[in-house]
Amino acid sequence: MFSFGFWEILIIGLIALLVVGPDRLPGLATFVGQWVGRLRGMARHMKSEIQQELEAEHMKSLLAEQREQISDLRERIENVRGETQKSFKDIEEDLSDIDQDAERTRSQHKKRAASKKKRTTGKAQPTAGQRDTTEGARNTVGRSGASAPSSAGADDAADAPRDGAGSGPAPESEQGNERS
Repeated sequence: MFSFGFWEILIIGLIALLVVGPDRLPGLATFVGQWVGRLRGMARHMKSEIQQELEAEHMKSLLAEQREQISDLRERIENVRGETQKSFKDIEEDLSDIDQDAERTRSQHKKRAASKKKRTTGKAQPTAGQRDTTEGARNTVGRSGASAPSSAGADDAADAPRDGAGSGPAPESEQGNERS
């Protein structure tokens, strides 16, 4: 604050010597020294209190900033948590759909395999009723003239009378003879 140089202190000391006198000057110097020490101590104390208040205000402002940052972080965390939960729900739904599709595909493959197995075992060992209908269909086709008759059909045709009394229509050559 105040700066006292050597010459200023010397002048003040000479004036104090003339005013107070040489007997009381050492007591006065002690008294002034004590008061100067007290003033310096109070100044130091005030300075430290002001410094502490400034640090406290700085700490309060830092604390307020940190609380604000913490609240922002909590909000971000909640947003991320919500998005993550939504993503997990979407993934679970997709997995459920995939499982359902896979189950449908498995059941379709099982059905196809079962029907293929039935078809292959059915062709290898036809039942007696199936054999009869197959031979009957061949005989019918043979009689209509679309394909060659089977051996059983040829025997039937040879045994049938040619006078028109047999079952089925007469051949064209015979029809022409009847008209005339």
